[in-house]
Amino acid sequence: CDNNRPAALPFVCLEKKSQFGDDGLTWGGETALFAAARSGHVDAVRLLAQLGLDVNQVDWHGQSPSLVASQNGHTAVVLRADLQKTCNKTFSPLMVAAHNGHTNIMSLLIKHGLNVNKTDMSGRNALYVATVSGSVSTMKAVLDGGAGVNAMLKGGQYAIEIAALKGHVDVCSFLLSRGANASKIPKLTMHTLAGRGDQAACNAWRFNRVEAQRWEDEALRGGTQQSHRGGPVAPFTLMSSRTNDGQTLLHGAAKGNSDSIIEMLARRGLDINAKSRGGTTPLYLSASHGTMAALELLIALTANVSIANDLGQTPLYAAAMNGFTDAAQALLQRNANVNQASRGGMTPLSVAAVRVTPKSWCCLQTMALMFPQQIHLAHLRCTLRPAMSTVEALLSLATSISAVTTAGLTPIFAAAKNGSVSIVKLLVAAGADVTAMLPQNRTLLHVASSYDNIELSSYLIDSANATVLTLQNRSVLHMAIVVWPRRTYEIPDQCRRGYQLRLWSPGTPLYAAAGGSHETAVGLLIRLGANATSASTAGITPLHAAAKSGSLNTIVLLKNAGAIIDAADANGKTPLFAAAQRGNLTIVKALESLGANVSLRTRKGTTLVYVAATTNKLELVKYFSSKGVSITTPQYDGWTPLHAAASGGYLKIVQDLVALGANVSAVTNDDKTALQIAVRTRKQGVVHALKKVGAAINTPNRLDDAS
Repeated sequence: CDNNRPAALPFVCLEKKSQFGDDGLTWGGETALFAAARSGHVDAVRLLAQLGLDVNQVDWHGQSPSLVASQNGHTAVVLRADLQKTCNKTFSPLMVAAHNGHTNIMSLLIKHGLNVNKTDMSGRNALYVATVSGSVSTMKAVLDGGAGVNAMLKGGQYAIEIAALKGHVDVCSFLLSRGANASKIPKLTMHTLAGRGDQAACNAWRFNRVEAQRWEDEALRGGTQQSHRGGPVAPFTLMSSRTNDGQTLLHGAAKGNSDSIIEMLARRGLDINAKSRGGTTPLYLSASHGTMAALELLIALTANVSIANDLGQTPLYAAAMNGFTDAAQALLQRNANVNQASRGGMTPLSVAAVRVTPKSWCCLQTMALMFPQQIHLAHLRCTLRPAMSTVEALLSLATSISAVTTAGLTPIFAAAKNGSVSIVKLLVAAGADVTAMLPQNRTLLHVASSYDNIELSSYLIDSANATVLTLQNRSVLHMAIVVWPRRTYEIPDQCRRGYQLRLWSPGTPLYAAAGGSHETAVGLLIRLGANATSASTAGITPLHAAAKSGSLNTIVLLKNAGAIIDAADANGKTPLFAAAQRGNLTIVKALESLGANVSLRTRKGTTLVYVAATTNKLELVKYFSSKGVSITTPQYDGWTPLHAAASGGYLKIVQDLVALGANVSAVTNDDKTALQIAVRTRKQGVVHALKKVGAAINTPNRLDDAS
């Protein structure tokens, strides 16, 4: 069959039958007819059919010989089979021919009655396949065969819409010439094309070529036209349409650097200074994305360089923020105000000194919140590279180097915050005050130290005052250790009352290093003579901070340096309580192995089991009870660990405490049992569990018990 030798077929079928299965099929379910159809050997196909092979049999993939012939463009072979035979789930012969561009096969199949609108299991038909392929000749064959030009295709789309999104300009023009309705295309399609620069596509599917001229004539006379629904519609409605965020086609073209689209739209009367909902103009978008061709054309079309968005940011601000020096220089040549500040007080020079892009800044903040132990702003400082050339261009125009934001930030502080030594030196050479302070008495050296910038700190140490303290009594040494911004930890038993306790309360540098798990800094400070037993005014020691942060190595360093393992703060809490509040069993065991007393109570009479029950830490409840801590000892207000667990709705804690012998009839100072508290707080699971073990709602009070 492959070599078109039909005379040998009878002998092959008799002598070589061992190469086929009992049913005459090869692996894959193909008969010899498939090989002949694939190669286009008509004589072999005819003889095989006479020998009894079914011309409509399909292989394991659902393909028939006619489909294989259509795929390879063999017209004569196609006519030997059932033309309507399709694959199990895929294309029909007509769709295969359309996919491969065999228009002669398509015409032949349609001529012999093949249904051009028949769909496969996925909802595709020949019109859909022809539209995706982008061939005008294939599309012509399908439409000539009776397909509807405005028929809805797979996914509720239309052929004109698919062709426009695919960028098939010639197909768009052809479909419109055959009567395709451009109004069926969503507005967003045109905005996508404008941003991509498909001017021909924008022109093509907006109207057909005859209607376009008529509408333009009406526009010049100020008239209106009738829409496809019969009502009046203003000329160029699609061209002047906006997206949901208020952007016009000019915005998309400016962002996509499509200068030809911009020129075409401006010629048709679109406002080049149109604002989106956020006040963004096309010029702002081109400046923020560095699309120079679009920016230069908009400037040439007299776009206003001073229009700011709702945040007060001008196109020059956007160019400086994103480090596009060429865009900034082009705007400056058009007399853009170099000192025009945003609503936050940031000037183009300040934002150029920092040069943090919005996406990287949001990503940075998100990661810093999600992984406070591993990520802080200093880690990604190197990725936020300042635009040196932009700063130089701004300084050359007598930019104000002392402009202050609403937060008191000047350009030199912005550069120091970003860790750019070169820009700091450039600003100092231009006359910036190196001894300036932020509102909280923070100096440049404080900023450099907080971002772990040794190069900048070394440069500033000789000129800046290293002894200045902030309003929080922080020295430069504090800022070198403390991660900025400071992390806020929520204490579980205070969350319900809406309080928050900052880990970084005023303390010694050793306290800050221990709380931040900076083991290297802790070791260095201890070697320099830092006192490991020092405490804040609230009695909190570095060991408390290390227990909260969960740094085992820091705890060992402090213990070896003389830290008191059971040092209590003003509330009577030891480092062991701090670790228990975090639910850190590893640190609890380490402190206990170092000699921490598990039987101590706070000034309120709180035990470690009570803390574990309050924070829903079942493993800590079991651990402390195994170490001999009483599970029935109440606080001074009468609350037991069972009351705390019932109040929080911690069912497993309640069940474990009951199993360990907790008294379900114990009452607080105001005569409330654990069951009554669970009922009051609507903890249904706890209520059922306590009732099962015999707890009663109406428990006698102390006076009844005494009588």
